Amino acid sequence: MAKPNTVRADDDAPHARRGEHTPLAGKTETGGRRVDPPGQEDNEHSRRPETPPGLDKKHDDDDAPQAETITGTDAGETLAGGAGADSIDGGAGDDTITGGDGADQMAGGAGADTFVVGDVASASDDASDDDGDDADDDDDDDDSDADVDDDDDDDSDDGDDSSESGQGDLDSILDFTTGEDTLDFGQGLTGTEENFATGEAADYEAALAAANAAMADGTVDFVAVQVGGDVIVFADTDGVAGSDTAVVLVGKTLDGVGFGDIG
Repeated sequence: MAKPNTVRADDDAPHARRGEHTPLAGKTETGGRRVDPPGQEDNEHSRRPETPPGLDKKHDDDDAPQAETITGTDAGETLAGGAGADSIDGGAGDDTITGGDGADQMAGGAGADTFVVGDVASASDDASDDDGDDADDDDDDDDSDADVDDDDDDDSDDGDDSSESGQGDLDSILDFTTGEDTLDFGQGLTGTEENFATGEAADYEAALAAANAAMADGTVDFVAVQVGGDVIVFADTDGVAGSDTAVVLVGKTLDGVGFGDIG
């Protein structure tokens, strides 16, 4: 009777014993290459890959603009917000307040304050065409919900702010005082009897359309429109007919702002 084939693992045999693994350490006589455990970087073959783009540990909201609360003193100061929706209170003194980016809320406090308004109203691009006229209106046709008349009329404001009525993404001034405070739209622009107009509208979109219509011929640069309990002051600062900047005067009427407040 033939004996079955058997394999005996001798200590001196070049083969591994059953249940054991051949160690892969360095370059072996058979040409194998070393494989290091993860995390070790002993040679160029075992380096861990870099973190793929987009998989870092930083959260997306880490770069989001942070809202600030800025409060001035009794002295006249220059206060400026950042990229977030800031709250700025000038306190006593003749202050200059700039909202910066974001929908800011600004209050001058006591004193003759200047509000620097310079950012573009975001809703303007959506509601008007390239020439600044309302895309849904003819050149000779006023918006049915808004009437704008030429009108004559110290805190100054420069920035964008969001009003409590939700008109666009605009800066808001909470305590504007006509004859004392100033709106500074930049570019050396000042209000005059000829370049200032007023009107009323049912909502922000209608107010913007009315302002653009009033600015269409290039003679009007500033339009104050009553919308509910607030007044929105639109400005044409880039020389192209139509509004590119606006600010909300919270809780005001058209009697609370005039061309003499702009400069």
